[in-house]
Amino acid sequence: MIPKFKITNTNTQLNKKKKVAKKIKNIDKILGGIDKFTILSVVVVRWLRY
Repeated sequence: MIPKFKITNTNTQLNKKKKVAKKIKNIDKILGGIDKFTILSVVVVRWLRY
């Protein structure tokens, strides 16, 4: 019983990682040509202002 629980636990963790990866890919598709570094720089600049 215990090993089966561990396997299902790792499976749910993998499923969560896959879902997060899909969300990140969707965000990349939406942003399209926007450079990731420009987004990061804007976020950092706004963070430093506050």
